[in-house]
Amino acid sequence: DERDADVLTIKGMLHNLKGKQQQGLECYEKSLQILVTRVPHRKEKVASLLHLIGCVYLVSGEHKKAMKLFEESLNARRKVLGFVHLDVASTLFNMAFLHQTRNRLDKALKCLEEALKIRQLRLPDSEKVALTHEKIGTLARSIGKAKKAENAFIEALRIRKLIHGEGHVAVATVMQELGDLFDDLGDYNEASKYYREALKIRHNRLGPEDLAVAETFYSMGFTLLNQGALDKALECLEESLSIRKFKLGEDAKECGDTLNTMGFIQAKRQDLDDALELLWEALRIRKLQGDKIKISETLKNIGNVHREKQEFELAKECYEECLRVRREELGEAEDDRVADALIAIGNVYSDMNQPAQAMESYQEAL
Repeated sequence: DERDADVLTIKGMLHNLKGKQQQGLECYEKSLQILVTRVPHRKEKVASLLHLIGCVYLVSGEHKKAMKLFEESLNARRKVLGFVHLDVASTLFNMAFLHQTRNRLDKALKCLEEALKIRQLRLPDSEKVALTHEKIGTLARSIGKAKKAENAFIEALRIRKLIHGEGHVAVATVMQELGDLFDDLGDYNEASKYYREALKIRHNRLGPEDLAVAETFYSMGFTLLNQGALDKALECLEESLSIRKFKLGEDAKECGDTLNTMGFIQAKRQDLDDALELLWEALRIRKLQGDKIKISETLKNIGNVHREKQEFELAKECYEECLRVRREELGEAEDDRVADALIAIGNVYSDMNQPAQAMESYQEAL
């Protein structure tokens, strides 16, 4: 009976490797039924099958079912294997992902930290420990725990260098993450340092036309923009755009993002006609992609350029369309982005010497 269960489990794994999740699930469930009814003393195998079935539901997007199975597997594994077994860490790691998808970020972080303690104890300075540190860093950054994120990324970087060497792409990935974190914190010199190191590795290891290289050029461009180095920022973004067009096609959302930022920079450089050309192309792509919030962002930027050119009617049209899109997407709930569009409309009415309409927009923004 146990052998039959083992054969079914292996068949299930093979089906899943081939992308046949339903057939894999059927094998796992048959195997679980055999174990539970005929060899219930093999509790570690029952726990493993609960985990495997949870993984199938995770891949298929049935997150509620997956979480229930992972919780059952976690409890079973802790009873059979103890609290510091690597299989317990694997279940906690998957549970963290599920909590994150359901926006339970504090619970996700707690699961990752528990998994990390086990992996550090059982597999010090290993690939899995480095990966767990990276996940903690990314999650901590997303919820504003900057110091925790920095410590996690620094430790991941140390381990990556120890395992792979200084010039490995995995090292560059962590450096990119650190650059993004320091950019968030406004420490642009530190961000630039990590971006330069990431770019050097990615360029050498992946080639000059890899999308990872484009990502780092884009990030560097943003940081240089924040530092006021507009010419250098534009150069980085042009490099990023060239790679993204070549690799993804001219209508890719990443191209739209890059063009939007380039247009913003050209407006700051007072190259207003070029700014409009870039922004209208960004708007075309963003409309194709259907991202309403990004569409509204570009409309606002186009309106700003028209206002700078003292083309107030055109600016007002853009701001009003920006407001319409944001209200459609965000509803009438209080949102800074809706207020931002109303203030822009108020500003252009003020430019047009229409104080009553300006005041109406400002009051609506409050």
